[in-house]
Formats: sequence, C-alpha cells, structure tokens
Amino acid sequence: MNDGLRQIMKQHHGYALSTQAAVIGSSGLLLALWLTGCASLPPNLVATDAVNIERVDSSRARIGSLYAGEINGQLIIRGRLKKRHAGRSPIPGHVRIEVLAKDGAVLEEGVVGYYRHSAKSGVSYFSQDFGVRPEDVRTVRVIHHVREENSIGGGAS
Repeated sequence: MNDGLRQIMKQHHGYALSTQAAVIGSSGLLLALWLTGCASLPPNLVATDAVNIERVDSSRARIGSLYAGEINGQLIIRGRLKKRHAGRSPIPGHVRIEVLAKDGAVLEEGVVGYYRHSAKSGVSYFSQDFGVRPEDVRTVRVIHHVREENSIGGGAS
C-alpha cells in the first residue's frame, strides 16, 4: 500500500472515530438533560387522574398528548396538535381551552395559537397558564377550531 493511500485511510478512520465519539457524547448529554428536565417538572395531573381531559378534534387536526401541571399554585396546560393530512402548510385555526370546576362551571377559558418547530413538521405545540388553583379543577376541555374569518391566532410557523 502506498503512503498516499495509507494517509487517506488514516484520515478517514480518524474522522469516523471522531464522528462516532461526537454522536455518543451528544447522546449522553441529551440523556442527562432529559433526566434532569423530567426531575424538575411538576407531576402531570392528567396522568395521576387529578384532572380529566376532554379532547374535541377538528377535521384538520387531532389533539395529541396533553400535560396539566401546577407552577406557583396556578394551572398550566401544554399540548400537541397533530395534522390529519400530509403537507407543509401550517394547521389552520386555534385551540380553545376551557377549565371546568367540579360542578361543571367554567372557571376560566382561553384561546391560544400554536407553533411548529419546523416548516416540515406536521405537529404543532401550544401552552397556556391559567390563574386557577389545580385543586379547584375537575376537567380541562381542549378544542381545536379550524380558522374562520374572525378567528385569532394559530398556525404560525
């Protein structure tokens, strides 16, 4: 084997090892961040059945995973909206969140927009804080409305 070919193989092998080390190192970093992030989140009130969730999907999107938690004594709702049909365009419309008391009365409600992490994503994310104590809440109703002429928010990339 000539010296030039040996040099190229050495460089290529070194590149492969450094790439592999970078992937392993970044995976370890992501795992550490994920573990510390999970440890700092308040418990999901949906998973513990402290709060019921009602999802009302639309013809354009399906409401995905939801998180309800307590931060500084207030209710916080975070969730995902999944596009029903393929395509790059944003999901039209907005999300309406209604917070209901144990007797069914509306404690608070809000209309929120949502965002995508990239233009190619078929998933959008939303978040809303409410000025109610989680122990006063029995049900959170999450509704996706397809954009109408007088609609606000939603779908921005």
